[in-house]
Amino acid sequence: MEKLAQVLAGDLSKPYIIAEISANHNGDFQNAEKLVLAAKNAGADAVKLQTFTADSITVNTKSESYSIPDKSELWAGRNLWELMKEAETPISWHRELFQFAKSLGLEAFSTAYDIDSLDFLISEGVNAIKISSFDLINLPLLQNLADRDVLVLLSTGMARSEEIDDAVRIFEHRKSSVGIFQCTSSYPCALTDVNINRHFLLKSFGFVTGYSDHTKSSVASILAVGQGAMIFEKHICLNGVNGLDSDFSLTPAEFKDYVSCVNDAFKCLGNSEFSPTDSESASLWERPSLVALTDILIGQKLTKANIGVRRPSVGVEPRHLEFLLNRVANANLRKGEGIPNSFLR
Repeated sequence: MEKLAQVLAGDLSKPYIIAEISANHNGDFQNAEKLVLAAKNAGADAVKLQTFTADSITVNTKSESYSIPDKSELWAGRNLWELMKEAETPISWHRELFQFAKSLGLEAFSTAYDIDSLDFLISEGVNAIKISSFDLINLPLLQNLADRDVLVLLSTGMARSEEIDDAVRIFEHRKSSVGIFQCTSSYPCALTDVNINRHFLLKSFGFVTGYSDHTKSSVASILAVGQGAMIFEKHICLNGVNGLDSDFSLTPAEFKDYVSCVNDAFKCLGNSEFSPTDSESASLWERPSLVALTDILIGQKLTKANIGVRRPSVGVEPRHLEFLLNRVANANLRKGEGIPNSFLR
């Protein structure tokens, strides 16, 4: 079984990390291959493309309505069609990039933005389809995807809880093959806009959850680990290649550190029951116990002058101190010997 399928089916033994290539290839196929290789070397489990054309995702018009609003930190004022044209990953690249990724032991899939791209990706034999935050409300696309024999990842940036509910209801019949990402659709995402506390609500829908990270650090993903996220998506870029998405992407070295941070955070979760860990067992001997502070003879009264709480754990636990005071010793003890269980009888 593929790794992503295992995670979605409930194998929560290790986080699953996706390197998003997006437009960071800058229209150069060799850059795309380098990004796939960088993802492998950084420790990612998968690489993801984006499958669309400018004409399939928007309309080629100079209308002011198609200009990106001034609130956009990176692309304000750009014409949407022109931006998407620049961001395209050519359809002709997909098969070779998928095959290259698989040859490296990476899973490879893509985001489908319309039914035609969905049909294409299914025909290419991908094992998973991602739906972007923007398309969470594209219910015709989701309904078309719902009965396809492929894993599904849904992103929830910008969504209201009722919109998430509408989307996930479509996939209620196949919860073990669908994952939901918490996401903030701002590029880059400020830490004050992460709102990781929303993850608790996301978990309530009953699907395996993940975090699609557009921040410039690992902090948000680390916190998402603590909230139960198991799938992580982060953009990767090449050193010295300034692409459309570089400002919210990690260089290969940074991505490797990101993978390490997420995996280390997961290791910290452990279990929820209190008992000494294996590593703590070596320290148990140094806990305090009740010991003889002086030589004690059989029949001698036990007092605070001749017994007390001291390290290490050579006698009965300190909680028995008040019970033992003013009782008489039933055996001889040398200074430093632990008070034995027989004194409790």
